[in-house]
Amino acid sequence: MSTRKPLVLVERDGPLATLTLNRTEKRNAMSSELTREAKSAIAELVEAEGLRVLIIEGAGGVFSAGADVVEMGALTEGTARDFISNLHSLIRCVREFPHPVVCKCQGYVLGGALELMLGCDLRVAADDTKFGMPEVRVGVPSVIEAALFAPFCGLGAAQDLLLTGRTFDAQEAHRLGIVQRICPQSDLEKTTRGAVMELLQAAPGALSAQKALLRRWMQAYLEAAVPPSIDAFEASFRTGEPQEGMAAAHEKRPPAWAPGEG
Repeated sequence: MSTRKPLVLVERDGPLATLTLNRTEKRNAMSSELTREAKSAIAELVEAEGLRVLIIEGAGGVFSAGADVVEMGALTEGTARDFISNLHSLIRCVREFPHPVVCKCQGYVLGGALELMLGCDLRVAADDTKFGMPEVRVGVPSVIEAALFAPFCGLGAAQDLLLTGRTFDAQEAHRLGIVQRICPQSDLEKTTRGAVMELLQAAPGALSAQKALLRRWMQAYLEAAVPPSIDAFEASFRTGEPQEGMAAAHEKRPPAWAPGEG
């Protein structure tokens, strides 16, 4: 009998459901297996009677450190497309979920996890949370829902964050509109629940209709942006840069292309 810890947990409290990423030993890094389990859980929640709001959070004080660098380091040009398409499919499930999705952020929100966060409707973060899109530093471009950076925070900020891959704090994320609400870590649960209660003040049918309209306003943009970005991700694995970058990240050393000290 298997005793494997579930990578995703789901709890229901009346009109509210909470989906928790539960790979704490890897800071909830998003492996293909975790991504598939999260998609399956969301698909079941779509059919849940009486559900009106979904919270997505991470266990262990961290939302997610992003895509699993060990798994990514083993990708080839032939498997890279499936990996990134699987992650895009999860984020699309969140964007297309019939009810509002609130992202509860703390610790680290990096790479693919930040894109998952952008797929949510309301984003609440502890004020000591660290954000970043470090993909270019490990040999791949930021793709799929990274396209949302431009409409969310403007092209100039998107250029800064995606070209440098730098880490930024919750205050900057809030100023740029990447998260809508920040609060002290001690108030994160209370602030998240407050956002949920505000959503529950709306008529259920009108709320779902409003989310559907918001999604449609962005649909043509993402339909144009995502497919070529998946092509670019796949093509990057011809260069050898992702393999070196992921190995360097795993081994906690600078990649070969980084300038030396001195």
